[in-house]
Amino acid sequence: MQLKNIILINVILTIIEIKEIKLFKCGSKYLNITPGILDTENKSRKRRIEGEEEGEEYEKLIIGYDYYLFNKSKEVDDDTKNTIRQLLTEVSNLFYKLLSVKKFKAHIPEKSLKELIKARCKISETSENISELINQNSMTIFPVFEEFKESEDISMKGKYCLITRDMIPKGGILYINKNINFREDNSNLYYKHILFHVMTHILIFEPNLMEGLGMLDDNKVVSERVRKLAELHFNCREFLNNENFGVPLEEDGLHWDARYMLGDYMISFDYFDKVISDITFALFDDSGIYNVDYLYGKYFNFGKNKTCSFFQKKCIENGKSNFEEFCAVNNEPKCSQSRLSKGICKIYNYSEDLPSEYRYFTNNQSGGIKQISYCPISEPNEQKNYYFSTNCKHSKEDPNLKYGEQFGKNSFCFISSLASNDSEEANNDDSICYEVECHNITRSIIVIVNDTRINCSMNGGIITNPQGLKGSLSCPKYNEICELKNSEICENMFDCINENFSRDYIYDDFDFSHILKNKFLFFVILFIIII
Repeated sequence: MQLKNIILINVILTIIEIKEIKLFKCGSKYLNITPGILDTENKSRKRRIEGEEEGEEYEKLIIGYDYYLFNKSKEVDDDTKNTIRQLLTEVSNLFYKLLSVKKFKAHIPEKSLKELIKARCKISETSENISELINQNSMTIFPVFEEFKESEDISMKGKYCLITRDMIPKGGILYINKNINFREDNSNLYYKHILFHVMTHILIFEPNLMEGLGMLDDNKVVSERVRKLAELHFNCREFLNNENFGVPLEEDGLHWDARYMLGDYMISFDYFDKVISDITFALFDDSGIYNVDYLYGKYFNFGKNKTCSFFQKKCIENGKSNFEEFCAVNNEPKCSQSRLSKGICKIYNYSEDLPSEYRYFTNNQSGGIKQISYCPISEPNEQKNYYFSTNCKHSKEDPNLKYGEQFGKNSFCFISSLASNDSEEANNDDSICYEVECHNITRSIIVIVNDTRINCSMNGGIITNPQGLKGSLSCPKYNEICELKNSEICENMFDCINENFSRDYIYDDFDFSHILKNKFLFFVILFIIII
């Protein structure tokens, strides 16, 4: 009896110690909102997608908030409210840096406007000065707290609820789970990603809006700039040669299909990488509503240069992966495609046979997660009780100093078996976080392992037994983690925006003339390199 009690106590302690945090699932699909139509005092906007130059009618996107109901909520403590308000301000500033939008002034009486907002945005009351807010801001958001009955995994959901006759979203409802908490490590950064995601739904990523703007065909985005950026990213000419060849969406049309866009912040579920792709911001641009300052989406590497075969072939055939993005050996060490996080290949055994088109193994019940067409990918090795626990930049774990591991802003994931020469045992390959330096003149990556500096060349490859170490290191290509115009490294996708690591070109071809606009400076540096 005592033994049983000890076992029971250990089980209980294990459950308490390994508590699971709920990860984000987008709840916007549960919103059934018919937006209210606002009359404007402006003429119809110029459509940039028709080749017209933008004029003075565009201004930087200003997002404001009506906190009337937010502040009145008694079910959420003041500290949580203050944290959310700070995050909303930060997200607004990010969009301000990235987007410009057509100027707007509402032409509707105050009383009628308030009634329209209450009816269409489904809120009970607004601030007294709501007309002023609508006219001052490019977009006005109504944040409210709510108990989510659809799923406990949903923390926020949102949709535009006011729109002009020429299809410019002007008001949006933002529901926040009243049980949200910021007690876990990295929770501020985690919920900032979610706010950025939901705000994108309110601004543009909504199927009815995109359909009305002529951007969709057969649940794919087929607008011009999206296809152009997709052609460049995937190296697939079909995006240019076939106007019906677009970037696929999930069935509900609210998110990118993660089978092709895993890691971009606009997929429907939590993934341990969250990055911005130029393809998503091309979607803003193609709408004709926004002008976009493109940032260099350098950390979005999923499917990069995999050609049209990435869309035409299965991820796994005969038990072997066709592309490095996917994997076929359960528990095999594998970095995320952006190399921001370390993980392992995860293959699940389902209780029923998978659909015939998604059977990749001899066992018809084996595969990856459903949202990626059951393709196995890199996932966290274990669920910690805080966010970004396997992220090389944000992990709070103790690094494996024996193997030279380091977490921090300049760290990325590598597949490595390196150990010191005096180590008695050989290492197996594992996913390890190493600090790096980017050298954009030589296009090389310096990987720092303890006191050893390993030079990874531009094209990557395997380095075996570097000086003072034994084992091997798999080097990435230079442009997988390093910026072409700047040797600085972004800590996260928001850091890239805040530091203004933007670019004025979108090709991977390295051309000094893009970087050194001053020819004299170019020849001075070239002379220094030669001597």
